[in-house]
Amino acid sequence: PGRDSAPSPGVQVTALLALAAALTYGVADFCGGFASRRVPVMVVLVLSQAIGLVGLLVAAPIVGAGRVVRADVIFGAAGGLIGLVGVFLLYRAFTIGRMSIVAPLAAVFSALVPVGIGLALGERPGVLASLGIAAAIPAIALSGGTGAPVPEGGQPHPRQATVMAVLAGVGFGLFFALLDQAGDSSGLWPLVSGRVATTVVALACLLVVPMPPRRAIGSVLVWVAATGTLEVAANVLFLLATREGSLALASVITALYPATTVILALVVLGERLTRRQLAGLALAAVAVILIALP
Repeated sequence: PGRDSAPSPGVQVTALLALAAALTYGVADFCGGFASRRVPVMVVLVLSQAIGLVGLLVAAPIVGAGRVVRADVIFGAAGGLIGLVGVFLLYRAFTIGRMSIVAPLAAVFSALVPVGIGLALGERPGVLASLGIAAAIPAIALSGGTGAPVPEGGQPHPRQATVMAVLAGVGFGLFFALLDQAGDSSGLWPLVSGRVATTVVALACLLVVPMPPRRAIGSVLVWVAATGTLEVAANVLFLLATREGSLALASVITALYPATTVILALVVLGERLTRRQLAGLALAAVAVILIALP
């Protein structure tokens, strides 16, 4: 049968891994955005990237050593640097805009980019999975809303936040696509090379950013540590998801992460879920089920 036939058994595994990545990304982004409202974004990035690098070096031999191939290392480094720009823009958008709007908007574009690339490369998901993809895109958009307050002490710049969210989503989509180009036998080395590159670049950028008081850094250290650890875990889950199934399916399910961010904003920050957001979360659940069905 051709590539447009019924989904393989690996689709369910891809769906579960990508859903786990979505949940983890959502928590990581909330933690990073929360910390970025209290200390400069570059400080959050440097600390989270360094913590994530340590976690990757520990996880690499556990998941499997893999082969170090120059092309895979280059793909990982390029994807990591593009992803770093995306994370910076996302956190900046969080500081001037509303989490419940910024996160879903970024997710829409993070899904569209790899889906388009995957289809261009010949990936053809099954009928139910295609319906799930079609439902997931509006679900991502609907999960945004207007009930979140502007961050304390910040200025409302919705137009700037919108532009940053779109560019962040494109960056994440390119990161997903480049990571998918790494060979299946490369283990976690593409992620390691990407994290090394981002840590070095973030450290260099930190030289031109005024450092906040140590007390301020200490107050967000737990949030930053959670950001770095969870982001790495999500990257690993996404990489494993793409190795079990298609880039399009994995990226669309992973892009449902704003549901987690919105729920945390509701619980921790007191933001309210609108009917539109509730409809988006319900549609997201339907989309995941359709994609996961054989």
